[in-house]
Amino acid sequence: MFTGLVSAIGEVERADLNDEGLELVIRSPFTDLQSGESIAVDGACLTVIGHAPKSFRVHIIRTSLDRTAFA
Repeated sequence: MFTGLVSAIGEVERADLNDEGLELVIRSPFTDLQSGESIAVDGACLTVIGHAPKSFRVHIIRTSLDRTAFA
């Protein structure tokens, strides 16, 4: 459930742009994220596609790049 409250601030560790879109690795204090979970990043709801103890990975498709500030 989205509460509208910012519960943590992350930092982009890596950004890889390719033909399918943009992949971000974001360092964050979250330690219990799982692949498939939704997380709000800069106001956009993204799906976690990978995770490590202090970071997570998301993929942003071209359509989302065209409609958000991620581009």
